[in-house]
Amino acid sequence: MTKMTIDDDVAPLYSEGKDLLMKFKQADRGGKRELIESVWKLLSKLSDAARGCHREGRLESAYALYKLVLMYSRVLVDKYSEGQHLNNLGMVCRAMKRYDEALKHFSKALKIAKAMDSKREEAAVLGNLGLVYLKLEQHQEALDHLQQALQMIQGRGNTRGEAIVLHNIGDVHYQMQRYQEALEYFEKALTLNPNQFASWYLKGCVQEEVGNLAEAKAAYQRTLALNPSHAEAKEALRRLETA
Repeated sequence: MTKMTIDDDVAPLYSEGKDLLMKFKQADRGGKRELIESVWKLLSKLSDAARGCHREGRLESAYALYKLVLMYSRVLVDKYSEGQHLNNLGMVCRAMKRYDEALKHFSKALKIAKAMDSKREEAAVLGNLGLVYLKLEQHQEALDHLQQALQMIQGRGNTRGEAIVLHNIGDVHYQMQRYQEALEYFEKALTLNPNQFASWYLKGCVQEEVGNLAEAKAAYQRTLALNPSHAEAKEALRRLETA
């Protein structure tokens, strides 16, 4: 496995985290009691740093930090946090195109969510599993997991999350060239969240595929109204205007 490179700004925190974890694991019961407050404080800093690196796209640093945070949660026997960190680690692996590892982490996170009867976490992990299977072009597996996620999230007031899952199901149908089904799901997603520009863009792609060029152009224009830097929508509009 390729050695991870940790960015200079988080490397000292990572080293401090490794050292404290080792010290805590080797301490006796009394020593652990003395260290526990420091452990929780440092764990909070490590978690924040991992999320920040993930958000900024610094994936190797995020990966290393999430792995360390995961070790902390296991030493502290914090199953809820362990499940969350496994889910986060899976998302980083998916972004790094390490799909087999992502599936491993998501599967463990799903097992924990089910054991704790945490429907919110279970739905999130099912959705993430569906996206990995989509990347692997295992379309039926993707649909199965995304449909399960949709069933768990519907009617719970999380319209933004529901719109995302509906969009992802539409994307699977689009990749399978089931254009009518794809269009139906994109329309449902946009009913819940009209500002979801990714759904407008793929709606445009579907309309272009089936020859509805005016509708495609309108969808691409709406995409750019919401996200003016959307390169694919700009290219699609140029293509339609020069056709």
